[in-house]
Amino acid sequence: MKTDILTQANITGDERGQAMLEFAGSIIIFLMLYLFFITIGLRIADYSAVQKVARDGGRQAAITGDINKGLEKARQTAWMWKLDPGKTNIYFYSENYGQRNFITCEVKYISSPISIF
Repeated sequence: MKTDILTQANITGDERGQAMLEFAGSIIIFLMLYLFFITIGLRIADYSAVQKVARDGGRQAAITGDINKGLEKARQTAWMWKLDPGKTNIYFYSENYGQRNFITCEVKYISSPISIF
């Protein structure tokens, strides 16, 4: 009879490592989710900054009619939004349709997974 009580105590009473194992499994999942959302947030910030660079550069080029001034303004805006100049490519296209001159600003940015590094 004593052996049954000891066996039952050994089976149900030895749960010291269970909480640590559950914590280790859940913290890995939460850490991965946390890093995923941080990365997505940084990508959205880069996407927004690229749009602002293209808008400001295109606006300046359209107002002045000079692509070089638009390029200078786009580079200033990229610097202001902390985009890496080595990863930022800014292109301007000018097309004439009759008496109208259309200027297009295209910005390409190579974003790293964690862009603050």
